[in-house]
Amino acid sequence: MASVASVGRIFKLAVLTAAMLALACPQAWSAGSGMLFNETWKDKDKCARLRGTSGTICDEVSGGKFTIQTTISDSSSFASGTLTPALLTTGSNTFSLTLGGYSFSDLMSDFTIKSGANEASATQPNFAESCNLQGKCKQIKVQDVTLKINNKGELEITITAVTGYDAQGDFFENSIDAENFDGENSGPLVDNLFLQVDLGSFSFNDGQTDNVAVTGTVQTKPGKHAGSSSFGTVSNIKTKGTLSQ
Repeated sequence: MASVASVGRIFKLAVLTAAMLALACPQAWSAGSGMLFNETWKDKDKCARLRGTSGTICDEVSGGKFTIQTTISDSSSFASGTLTPALLTTGSNTFSLTLGGYSFSDLMSDFTIKSGANEASATQPNFAESCNLQGKCKQIKVQDVTLKINNKGELEITITAVTGYDAQGDFFENSIDAENFDGENSGPLVDNLFLQVDLGSFSFNDGQTDNVAVTGTVQTKPGKHAGSSSFGTVSNIKTKGTLSQ
Protein backbone atom coordinates (compact mmCIF):
# COMPACT_ATOMS: atom_id res chain seq x y z
CA MET A 1 0.00 0.00 0.00
CA ALA A 2 1.33 3.45 -0.87
CA SER A 3 2.48 5.49 2.15
CA VAL A 4 1.28 9.01 2.97
CA ALA A 5 3.96 11.69 3.19
CA SER A 6 4.72 12.72 6.76
CA VAL A 7 5.79 16.32 7.35
CA GLY A 8 8.86 16.83 9.45
CA ARG A 9 10.12 13.22 9.21
CA ILE A 10 13.86 13.12 10.01
CA PHE A 11 16.00 10.07 9.37
CA LYS A 12 19.39 11.10 10.67
CA LEU A 13 21.57 8.38 12.11
CA ALA A 14 21.87 9.99 15.54
CA VAL A 15 18.10 10.38 15.86
CA LEU A 16 17.45 6.81 14.74
CA THR A 17 19.93 5.54 17.30
CA ALA A 18 18.11 7.49 20.01
CA ALA A 19 14.79 6.07 18.81
CA MET A 20 16.09 2.51 19.07
CA LEU A 21 17.36 3.16 22.58
CA ALA A 22 14.01 4.61 23.58
CA LEU A 23 12.22 1.52 22.30
CA ALA A 24 14.60 -0.76 24.12
CA CYS A 25 13.95 1.06 27.42
CA PRO A 26 10.26 2.06 27.45
CA GLN A 27 9.06 4.28 30.29
CA ALA A 28 6.08 3.49 32.49
CA TRP A 29 2.85 5.24 31.46
CA SER A 30 1.83 7.81 34.04
CA ALA A 31 0.40 11.32 34.16
CA GLY A 32 3.79 12.90 34.75
CA SER A 33 5.94 10.80 32.40
CA GLY A 34 5.07 12.67 29.19
CA MET A 35 3.84 9.52 27.45
CA LEU A 36 0.90 10.56 25.24
CA PHE A 37 -0.11 7.72 22.92
CA ASN A 38 0.58 4.24 21.63
CA GLU A 39 -0.53 3.23 18.13
CA THR A 40 -0.34 0.20 15.84
CA TRP A 41 -1.13 -0.19 12.13
CA LYS A 42 -1.00 -3.44 10.16
CA ASP A 43 -1.72 -4.62 6.61
CA LYS A 44 -3.27 -8.06 6.24
CA ASP A 45 -3.88 -9.88 2.97
CA LYS A 46 -6.96 -11.99 3.61
CA CYS A 47 -8.80 -14.61 1.55
CA ALA A 48 -12.20 -16.19 2.16
CA ARG A 49 -14.36 -18.74 0.36
CA LEU A 50 -17.54 -17.32 -1.10
CA ARG A 51 -20.66 -18.83 0.43
CA GLY A 52 -22.38 -21.40 -1.74
CA THR A 53 -19.59 -21.48 -4.33
CA SER A 54 -16.11 -22.88 -4.80
CA GLY A 55 -14.74 -19.41 -5.49
CA THR A 56 -12.39 -17.45 -3.26
CA ILE A 57 -12.11 -13.69 -2.71
CA CYS A 58 -8.91 -12.02 -1.55
CA ASP A 59 -8.20 -8.47 -0.46
CA GLU A 60 -5.78 -6.41 1.62
CA VAL A 61 -7.22 -5.07 4.88
CA SER A 62 -5.38 -2.26 6.65
CA GLY A 63 -6.03 -0.81 10.07
CA GLY A 64 -5.01 -0.63 13.69
CA LYS A 65 -5.79 0.97 17.01
CA PHE A 66 -4.50 3.62 19.38
CA THR A 67 -4.76 4.86 22.95
CA ILE A 68 -4.29 8.52 23.88
CA GLN A 69 -3.83 9.14 27.60
CA THR A 70 -2.57 12.35 29.16
CA THR A 71 -3.19 14.92 31.90
CA ILE A 72 -3.02 18.60 30.98
CA SER A 73 -2.69 21.35 33.59
CA ASP A 74 -3.92 24.90 33.15
CA SER A 75 -0.50 25.98 34.48
CA SER A 76 1.24 24.47 31.43
CA SER A 77 3.23 26.85 29.24
CA PHE A 78 1.01 25.86 26.27
CA ALA A 79 -2.25 26.49 28.18
CA SER A 80 -4.61 29.46 28.08
CA GLY A 81 -7.60 29.77 30.40
CA THR A 82 -8.65 28.02 33.58
CA LEU A 83 -9.70 24.38 33.96
CA THR A 84 -12.70 23.85 36.25
CA PRO A 85 -15.22 20.96 36.45
CA ALA A 86 -17.91 23.37 35.18
CA LEU A 87 -16.36 23.20 31.70
CA LEU A 88 -17.59 19.61 31.39
CA THR A 89 -21.05 20.22 32.84
CA THR A 90 -21.84 23.12 30.48
CA GLY A 91 -23.60 21.48 27.54
CA SER A 92 -22.87 24.30 25.07
CA ASN A 93 -19.10 23.90 25.46
CA THR A 94 -17.25 22.09 22.69
CA PHE A 95 -14.38 19.68 23.33
CA SER A 96 -11.99 19.30 20.41
CA LEU A 97 -8.65 17.54 20.02
CA THR A 98 -6.22 17.32 17.12
CA LEU A 99 -3.24 14.97 17.08
CA GLY A 100 -1.56 14.12 13.78
CA GLY A 101 -4.15 12.73 11.37
CA TYR A 102 -6.76 12.20 14.09
CA SER A 103 -9.25 14.82 15.25
CA PHE A 104 -12.34 14.82 17.44
CA SER A 105 -14.90 17.54 18.17
CA ASP A 106 -18.30 17.45 19.90
CA LEU A 107 -20.54 19.35 22.28
CA MET A 108 -20.50 18.38 25.94
CA SER A 109 -24.27 17.92 25.69
CA ASP A 110 -23.52 14.78 23.63
CA PHE A 111 -21.48 13.25 26.47
CA THR A 112 -22.67 11.39 29.56
CA ILE A 113 -21.73 13.63 32.49
CA LYS A 114 -21.05 12.77 36.13
CA SER A 115 -20.35 15.53 38.63
CA GLY A 116 -19.05 15.37 42.20
CA ALA A 117 -17.82 17.79 44.82
CA ASN A 118 -14.25 17.95 43.49
CA GLU A 119 -14.39 16.47 39.98
CA ALA A 120 -16.54 16.09 36.88
CA SER A 121 -16.25 13.42 34.21
CA ALA A 122 -17.64 12.97 30.70
CA THR A 123 -17.79 9.84 28.54
CA GLN A 124 -18.79 9.15 24.96
CA PRO A 125 -18.51 5.69 23.36
CA ASN A 126 -19.17 5.19 19.64
CA PHE A 127 -20.07 1.91 17.94
CA ALA A 128 -20.13 0.72 14.33
CA GLU A 129 -20.41 -2.48 12.29
CA SER A 130 -17.28 -4.39 11.34
CA CYS A 131 -17.68 -6.86 8.46
CA ASN A 132 -15.48 -9.67 7.12
CA LEU A 133 -14.89 -10.62 3.47
CA GLN A 134 -17.97 -12.86 3.46
CA GLY A 135 -20.16 -9.96 4.60
CA LYS A 136 -20.69 -11.22 8.14
CA CYS A 137 -20.89 -8.20 10.47
CA LYS A 138 -20.78 -7.45 14.18
CA GLN A 139 -20.98 -4.34 16.34
CA ILE A 140 -17.70 -3.10 17.79
CA LYS A 141 -16.67 -0.07 19.83
CA VAL A 142 -14.69 2.08 17.39
CA GLN A 143 -14.04 5.03 19.70
CA ASP A 144 -14.27 5.82 23.40
CA VAL A 145 -13.62 9.31 24.80
CA THR A 146 -13.32 9.97 28.56
CA LEU A 147 -12.62 13.38 30.10
CA LYS A 148 -12.10 14.32 33.76
CA ILE A 149 -11.43 17.69 35.37
CA ASN A 150 -10.62 18.14 39.07
CA ASN A 151 -10.56 21.28 41.22
CA LYS A 152 -6.75 21.44 40.90
CA GLY A 153 -6.96 22.67 37.31
CA GLU A 154 -6.13 19.34 35.65
CA LEU A 155 -7.80 17.80 32.58
CA GLU A 156 -7.38 14.05 32.12
CA ILE A 157 -7.99 12.78 28.58
CA THR A 158 -8.32 9.14 27.56
CA ILE A 159 -9.27 8.18 24.00
CA THR A 160 -9.20 4.72 22.44
CA ALA A 161 -10.06 4.08 18.81
CA VAL A 162 -10.03 1.51 16.01
CA THR A 163 -8.48 2.90 12.83
CA GLY A 164 -8.53 2.06 9.14
CA TYR A 165 -11.04 -0.18 7.41
CA ASP A 166 -12.87 -3.47 7.71
CA ALA A 167 -12.80 -6.13 4.98
CA GLN A 168 -15.73 -4.48 3.18
CA GLY A 169 -13.95 -1.13 2.99
CA ASP A 170 -16.02 0.55 5.72
CA PHE A 171 -14.02 3.25 7.50
CA PHE A 172 -13.55 3.57 11.27
CA GLU A 173 -11.25 6.38 12.55
CA ASN A 174 -8.15 8.10 11.19
CA SER A 175 -4.70 6.95 12.24
CA ILE A 176 -2.67 9.38 14.35
CA ASP A 177 0.62 8.76 12.53
CA ALA A 178 1.37 5.06 12.02
CA GLU A 179 -0.40 4.84 8.65
CA ASN A 180 1.99 7.45 7.27
CA PHE A 181 4.79 4.86 7.42
CA ASP A 182 2.86 2.12 5.58
CA GLY A 183 5.13 0.74 2.85
CA GLU A 184 8.33 2.27 4.26
CA ASN A 185 11.45 0.12 4.53
CA SER A 186 11.85 -1.90 7.72
CA GLY A 187 13.62 -0.09 10.55
CA PRO A 188 13.15 2.55 13.26
CA LEU A 189 11.05 5.66 12.65
CA VAL A 190 10.83 9.15 14.10
CA ASP A 191 8.40 12.02 13.56
CA ASN A 192 7.12 15.24 15.14
CA LEU A 193 3.46 16.18 15.66
CA PHE A 194 1.40 18.71 17.59
CA LEU A 195 -1.35 18.11 20.14
CA GLN A 196 -4.03 20.81 20.29
CA VAL A 197 -6.95 20.74 22.75
CA ASP A 198 -9.85 23.16 23.19
CA LEU A 199 -12.64 22.98 25.78
CA GLY A 200 -14.94 25.97 26.19
CA SER A 201 -12.80 28.92 27.24
CA PHE A 202 -9.70 26.73 27.78
CA SER A 203 -7.15 26.03 25.05
CA PHE A 204 -3.90 24.09 24.85
CA ASN A 205 -1.35 24.76 22.11
CA ASP A 206 -3.52 26.93 19.87
CA GLY A 207 -0.29 27.94 18.14
CA GLN A 208 0.05 24.34 16.90
CA THR A 209 3.66 24.10 18.03
CA ASP A 210 5.21 20.66 17.48
CA ASN A 211 5.08 19.30 21.02
CA VAL A 212 4.92 15.53 20.42
CA ALA A 213 7.97 13.36 19.63
CA VAL A 214 7.13 10.09 17.88
CA THR A 215 9.32 6.98 17.79
CA GLY A 216 8.61 3.46 16.63
CA THR A 217 9.40 0.66 14.20
CA VAL A 218 8.35 -0.43 10.72
CA GLN A 219 8.37 -4.01 9.45
CA THR A 220 7.61 -4.34 5.72
CA LYS A 221 7.69 -7.59 3.75
CA PRO A 222 6.12 -9.13 0.63
CA GLY A 223 2.49 -10.15 1.06
CA LYS A 224 1.35 -13.74 0.81
CA HIS A 225 -0.09 -13.01 -2.62
CA ALA A 226 2.71 -10.74 -3.83
CA GLY A 227 2.53 -12.29 -7.32
CA SER A 228 -0.94 -10.86 -7.78
CA SER A 229 -1.46 -7.32 -9.01
CA SER A 230 -3.74 -6.79 -5.99
CA PHE A 231 -0.96 -7.33 -3.44
CA GLY A 232 2.51 -5.92 -3.00
CA THR A 233 4.07 -5.44 0.41
CA VAL A 234 2.46 -5.52 3.82
CA SER A 235 3.61 -3.43 6.79
CA ASN A 236 3.40 -3.72 10.55
CA ILE A 237 3.96 -0.37 12.31
CA LYS A 238 4.22 0.35 16.03
CA THR A 239 4.55 3.91 17.33
CA LYS A 240 4.47 5.86 20.57
CA GLY A 241 4.33 9.60 21.22
CA THR A 242 5.76 11.65 24.06
CA LEU A 243 4.25 15.04 24.95
CA SER A 244 6.30 18.06 25.95
CA GLN A 245 4.39 20.47 28.21
